[in-house]
Amino acid sequence: VGVLGSTINPFSTGIAAGSADVPLGNVLGVQAVILVLCLAAAIAFTMRYAAKVKVGGYKDDVRYKPATTTLDMKNVPKFTAPRKAVMTVFAITFILMIVSLIPWGDFNITLFSDIYNHAKDLPIIGAILGVGHTVSFGNWRFNEISTLFLISTVIIAAIYYREFQKENVFVVDTFLKGTADLLGVALIIAVATGVSVVMQNGAIQDTIIYWGESLLGHVGHGLVGVLAFLFYIPMTFVIPSSSGLAAATMPVLAPVAELVGANKEIIIVAFATASGLLNMIAPTIASLMGGLALAGVSYRTWLKRTAPIMLIFALISMAVILAYGAML
Repeated sequence: VGVLGSTINPFSTGIAAGSADVPLGNVLGVQAVILVLCLAAAIAFTMRYAAKVKVGGYKDDVRYKPATTTLDMKNVPKFTAPRKAVMTVFAITFILMIVSLIPWGDFNITLFSDIYNHAKDLPIIGAILGVGHTVSFGNWRFNEISTLFLISTVIIAAIYYREFQKENVFVVDTFLKGTADLLGVALIIAVATGVSVVMQNGAIQDTIIYWGESLLGHVGHGLVGVLAFLFYIPMTFVIPSSSGLAAATMPVLAPVAELVGANKEIIIVAFATASGLLNMIAPTIASLMGGLALAGVSYRTWLKRTAPIMLIFALISMAVILAYGAML
């Protein structure tokens, strides 16, 4: 839902706005409305599903059976100083990740870029921080985020090393147990990515983009937003990467919207909502298939249970897009 109603997501809405030459702030309001409405619908749907599970429904949805245990309040592990330190590092890591992904420059906030540029002139600190080989907060991508998590892992292992020794546990063994669950996920991600590679090399996505351009160029401005939304649904299946999809289609479709009397912002909203919706159901989305594998839920079961809420998300998105288009 957060991706569907994305406001400042640099990998989707941010790139789409930049490709269409539209300030990101122009679509924050309408995206926030979609986010609130879809979030309310998702909460209601989840509570309804949970209520049915509580009375014994949907027992076969998950391959993993929940373990039952009794909590002994007298023997609860103490919240020791090392554990507090680990939780602090964990929290700081996620705060840094969030701050690093917000495109501060789009909001005319130059604090982080100024600090980064100033650090370049400091020979020792600049070399330690790797300035010149990295980017400032607001411009981070997967490489920087991966490095952040790796550094945090090493720090946490160092903090808790003595506790591991007391428990007769090896750090490497603990790390390997965690990564073992990701082996199947990695294989599924490779297969899902392979589908998109075949479509790209077969020029299938180029054909669909041309079809979308021709379709939008022959309709009235009132329907451009909804048709763009419907166009981006199959396109997200063909090009699973939200940043790649935005870069491939936005420079083509945004000018087409202007030619028929619509605003470019409506194309960005249609892209963000359709891409976010398909990210929750398309089998070519590596994160979705990996998450289902970890949860022990089959793709068929996922589609069967989530079809109603996905339809609701689509209706909410199209209704807001229509209303937004009428206001522009």
